[in-house]
Amino acid sequence: MLHASPLRSVALLVGLTLIADPAGAVSFSLSASSPSVPGVGAADVLTPGPGGTVIVAFTAMSLGLMPGDDIDALSFGAFQGNEPYFSVDASSTGAAGSGLLAESTAGQQAGDIYKDPFPVNLPGSNVLVANQDSLGLLPALGPGVSTSLLLDDIDALDMDLPSLADPNGDGIPDIPIYFSLTPTSPTLMMIGAGPGDILVNVPFSLPMIAVSTMMMGLTPSDDVDALL
Repeated sequence: MLHASPLRSVALLVGLTLIADPAGAVSFSLSASSPSVPGVGAADVLTPGPGGTVIVAFTAMSLGLMPGDDIDALSFGAFQGNEPYFSVDASSTGAAGSGLLAESTAGQQAGDIYKDPFPVNLPGSNVLVANQDSLGLLPALGPGVSTSLLLDDIDALDMDLPSLADPNGDGIPDIPIYFSLTPTSPTLMMIGAGPGDILVNVPFSLPMIAVSTMMMGLTPSDDVDALL
């Protein structure tokens, strides 16, 4: 009788999840440490393209951002349902039985997208939705393949297509895009903002503060890393 190992069992579940959750309906940004940067910028908003490629949906310039900026939270302002989607950094491991643990064991967790299959809030209940190779990110390896290569790191995520914010596809947002920046981003100093402020793009100008740290009960040194 063939017995699947616990890791193999998770990988099989991941495979089913990838079929159920197409990877294409997603927008994201990468951390400045990602090997795909500076091929794409850390303040560019990206989306998967055909044939395992990645497309720049919105350049940093189209959002009023500067070289050296790094988006670390992103939202098009649309309700995204009751299933929390998330990404993690390269130091995250995941709980026993989780999709994240399977990927972190292989050393390729940072460029993936996961979700908690609401309402099944059980220990180890997160599953892999999209592996980095399906998003056009590096390394170009399938789920569960062990690697010591540098990983692209998704540090901002919105589970909507860029067309929600840009219906005519000209690369200029037609609705407000909300985001925050890492503490060392030069635009923060230019507009008197901090890493805990939620910013919004302003056409043909620098972004402005949409929601300040003070309004959210944060301190000036707090850093917002997720938006919905």
